[in-house]
Amino acid sequence: MIILLILILVYFIFWDRIRFSSTNPVLNIPTNELQIEDMENTEENSDNVSPSVTMHNNYAEVTNNGETKKLSRTCPHAGCNVNYDNTQQKFVCPCHGAKFDLDGTVLRGPATDNLAPY
Repeated sequence: MIILLILILVYFIFWDRIRFSSTNPVLNIPTNELQIEDMENTEENSDNVSPSVTMHNNYAEVTNNGETKKLSRTCPHAGCNVNYDNTQQKFVCPCHGAKFDLDGTVLRGPATDNLAPY
């Protein structure tokens, strides 16, 4: 209990120093040097846009660089429905681990064929 009171007391004593410091406490950079990227020119930054993938029961709708296509979710190896892994930006078969890119091209087996267009 005493330790908890000491921690609370220290927090309140040093809170103003942390809050009103001219240095970012996490990055240890003076706050006047922090800059936010200018995102006004969307044409220049259009390559940085993440693809959009919408999963449906039997197909996946992929929008990438302004182009939309539909791919079958059926894995050509064993017929399981593939899922989309947003962090890897790949389709992954939950049955045996086959991986496909956003175009449906097989990246890793055991599947040997690409995902079919829907």
